Amino acid sequence: MVLADESNLYKQQLKFDEKALENYYLLGGTGSLSDNVEQFVVMDLDKEFADMKGVLNNLAEAVKLKDIEMYMAEIDPSAPGYKDTRDVYTEVFAALTEEQVNIEAIYESIDMMSMTTKEAKVKAVENDKITYKDPETGEDVAEEELYTMTVTFKKVNGKWKIYESEIIEE
Repeated sequence: MVLADESNLYKQQLKFDEKALENYYLLGGTGSLSDNVEQFVVMDLDKEFADMKGVLNNLAEAVKLKDIEMYMAEIDPSAPGYKDTRDVYTEVFAALTEEQVNIEAIYESIDMMSMTTKEAKVKAVENDKITYKDPETGEDVAEEELYTMTVTFKKVNGKWKIYESEIIEE
C-alpha cells in the first residue's frame, strides 16, 4: 500500500508503473506524496518463495541436463562474475558429458532468511547425487555430496534471478 495525494493519483500511478512495482495499491488521502516517501508494497510471500524455489529447481534441472543456456537463464546478468560463470559452467558441462558423469541436485531444505521487494536471501541444503563409471573397473559408482549454502536473489524484470551464492558448510 502506498499513501497518495488524491489530487494527482493518475500522475502518481504512472510514476509507480515506471518503477515496475507489482502488487501495490494507491491509497488516497489529504496531503502530498513526495518521491522520498517510504513505500509499502503488498506481496504474496508464499508465491514469491515458491518462485525462488522454482529458480533453484530449474538450476538443478539445468545441471542434470548439462544445459548452459537453461542454467544461465536463472542467473542475474548484473551478477558479479556473470561471464566467468558462463565460461566455467560451459567447460564443466562439457567435461561432465565427456566423462559421462551425471549430477542430480536435490534441495533437502530451503529456508527464507530475508526478503524485500527487490532482494531475498535463502539458506538451502543441497544433496548432489553423482553417478559415473569408474575409469579403471568400468563399474558404476554413486556418490553424494551434501552442503549448505546461502543464495541471494534479485528481481530482474519482475522475476527472481540468482545474484550470488556461497557455500557455508560442506
